[in-house]
Amino acid sequence: MPQSYELGADDDGRRLDRILRKLLSDHSLGDIHALFRKRRVKLNGKRVSAKDRGYAGDQLQIYTTNQAQDLEPMAPPHTKHHESELDRLVVFESPDLLILNKPRGVTAHGEHSLLPQILDYLHSQRAASLSFTPGPVHRLDRNTTGLIVYAKTLQGARTFSQLLHSRSLHKRYLALLSGNVEQDVTWSDVLRRDYRTHTTQATEHEPQTPHAAAEYGLAAETRVLPLCGRGSATLAVLEPKTGRTHQIRAQAALHGHPLVGDSKYGAPATHQPYILHAFQLAWEDPTPERVLAPLPQESAAQLTRLFGAQRLDSLLRELGL
Repeated sequence: MPQSYELGADDDGRRLDRILRKLLSDHSLGDIHALFRKRRVKLNGKRVSAKDRGYAGDQLQIYTTNQAQDLEPMAPPHTKHHESELDRLVVFESPDLLILNKPRGVTAHGEHSLLPQILDYLHSQRAASLSFTPGPVHRLDRNTTGLIVYAKTLQGARTFSQLLHSRSLHKRYLALLSGNVEQDVTWSDVLRRDYRTHTTQATEHEPQTPHAAAEYGLAAETRVLPLCGRGSATLAVLEPKTGRTHQIRAQAALHGHPLVGDSKYGAPATHQPYILHAFQLAWEDPTPERVLAPLPQESAAQLTRLFGAQRLDSLLRELGL
């Protein structure tokens, strides 16, 4: 018996070999083309070639034999633990996007990411695509908390990428900075990634060509809005206008206010991790949205000890948190 699948909206007009490469991601390209050569792939009951295209609603059949390797793609296992854990983190969901309040210590992808749980969570909704795999459409550092966006569909990935490209996505972070920041300021720098030290550094001149930008750096701009200070620390809202790797951490250090506890960027090490929380995402098109993420309990406890519960509650209410 063949394995049967219905093509969804994200598969519309795509070559069949590209659909199978996503659908059977654990198998080599040679295995995929062997299926077509041996006429084990049909579309709507008819044999097809690798270069043929499928359309939404088409029925795809893949035939295997007892001697052949089992080519059925493995769906992520469903567990109540994964679903309940992810439910707790979801702050926004649409047909195309899933936005989570990421905990500290979790990466956007890879070994320590939420992606396996997300694929599990979305498994019952995957009818939109055989050839598109949900994934993150931007990044947060491992120890940065807050809003991280995953595309559920190809349309979601394209829409969010356009928001980023056009700078129509408005991001706000809450950060605890070293030193006293007494008034609103905008940090403007040219930043370059050092892949030997895995840090972001300043460079003197903005390159004039895209090729030079990759080597010499890119412009970075962050608006800083101090909320309150206590001793040698300032709680501030930061609004990055660009999206460079480690942008906030690097610029804060460059301007003499590294995140408290961020020893990688020059702050004295503390027994508590730095606080950098992506608390708001907002956009106007195609539908106006404003998504908020509550402050993690450990960060709230640290700030309460520093500023007092009443003052912190008042500040968070002003921010919508």
